[in-house]
Amino acid sequence: MDNDAGKCSVLLMLDLTSAFDTVDHHILIERLKKWVGVSGTALEWFSSYLHHRSFSVAVSDFRSSSTSLTYGVPQGSVLGPLLFLIYLLPLQHIMGSFEDISYHCYADDIQLYISFMPEDLSKLQRLNDCLDLIKRWMAANFLQLNEGKTEVLVCAPDRFLSQILTAGFGPFWSCSFCFRQAQLPASLPGWVALCQFPTPPVQPFRSFA
Repeated sequence: MDNDAGKCSVLLMLDLTSAFDTVDHHILIERLKKWVGVSGTALEWFSSYLHHRSFSVAVSDFRSSSTSLTYGVPQGSVLGPLLFLIYLLPLQHIMGSFEDISYHCYADDIQLYISFMPEDLSKLQRLNDCLDLIKRWMAANFLQLNEGKTEVLVCAPDRFLSQILTAGFGPFWSCSFCFRQAQLPASLPGWVALCQFPTPPVQPFRSFA
């Protein structure tokens, strides 16, 4: 609908590196207490579920000694994704403070979305500001943004694409952009660009038919 109104749109799809494995147990317990309000026996259950875990490495017939795990939530479990989203609650508060930016979180995938009129490219700085705060928060909470798997989807008329990429991301990202063709439905118009970074030297830009 934003495109029908003549607006340009930018979708930023963030990916985290080994996100479930780097959740700090002590921080997570504090999130449960202060952000969710869990206390008493219920909090003790969560603490028991997270603590006293260990791991070892086995290769053929050899196995290492065990060591304790103070980070991570079990992957493939019912509680894993839920606990991770609770761990991200302060980050969701940060993203929600940007009124012109929409966001969506599903497990360790985070999406940021902004729409603006073509003549209002300065709005992209808000996306950069939000992204900067996200990276700072992640660094302080033992999470790392996987820039190699982070992608940007730009929907705009051809004549504005290069301006958006330069004004919106050139100054912020120290790496180059890679423009690659996506398998898009034939019904989509020819003004969608999918960008990925960091990359080798910049490849020629292609608009999609």
